[in-house]
Amino acid sequence: MNAITWQMKPLIHFAPAFFFVALSYSQSLAAQSQFAEVFTLEGLFNMPESAVIDEASEYIYVSNVNVYAKDANGFISRISIDGNERQLQWLQGLDSPTGLAIHADRLFLADYDQLVEVDLTSAEIVNRYPSPDTDPVLNDVAIATDGTVFVSGSGSRSIYRLVDGALEVWLHDRERLAFANGLLVAGNQLLHGGQLWTVFDINTKTATESLASVNAVIGDIDGITSDGCGGYYVTTIPSDDPWQITEAGTSAVSGLGPINGIDLHRRGNLLAVPRVGDSLSLYTIDLDCD
Repeated sequence: MNAITWQMKPLIHFAPAFFFVALSYSQSLAAQSQFAEVFTLEGLFNMPESAVIDEASEYIYVSNVNVYAKDANGFISRISIDGNERQLQWLQGLDSPTGLAIHADRLFLADYDQLVEVDLTSAEIVNRYPSPDTDPVLNDVAIATDGTVFVSGSGSRSIYRLVDGALEVWLHDRERLAFANGLLVAGNQLLHGGQLWTVFDINTKTATESLASVNAVIGDIDGITSDGCGGYYVTTIPSDDPWQITEAGTSAVSGLGPINGIDLHRRGNLLAVPRVGDSLSLYTIDLDCD
């Protein structure tokens, strides 16, 4: 999440959304010939933070922070995966939506101090789950295969879990969850990125991996998504080029280029990347894992 002044890329890049949209269908490959650009939409969004791909409907949902405040001016955009259909104000009435995740026909989003549940078919808010803490700065959302919803709190240094219709503190850790940010569930593990990269065992809540065991250079992790080959793509606050962490634990810049990406998301061979300010890019990925 980049809307927080202590954990953000430069705010100078943020600007109100414009009606001009530049759509590029160039299929140029990135430096490592792993990514191919499908499209880039520029000037359409307002402080986009996260994007999530719904394979069932073939839409990409994008959160627009607008201004980070409890002001009901945030919104969700819906874009078709070919980039041709664009509904900028698909869902309004939000404060500052950041992290997004989909489970079945529901979209879950972190919205300032509450988790919001949206019916994807009707585009209606069906539930709001307030944080049990004051000023939690809710950030990212991750959902386990059994439907358990986790939410990170950058301000509270906590990870929350949705249980019986209410958010509860699943884990509070002042050190490991400093500026808690990106989340991803992988099997029985919950991957967390923030000031520190940490992997938690969901059953025991113990930390099984730290940043130093991966690469001490990677820090201030924003977005985390699977690379489809047992590893992960991550965006970081200091770097404009995402990193790739392999299943073996090695890491390197992804070669996607200096895209200034935020909370990226992969589904199948598609990778959606909101970009600081007002843009969204969609890429195809070569998923040859050999």
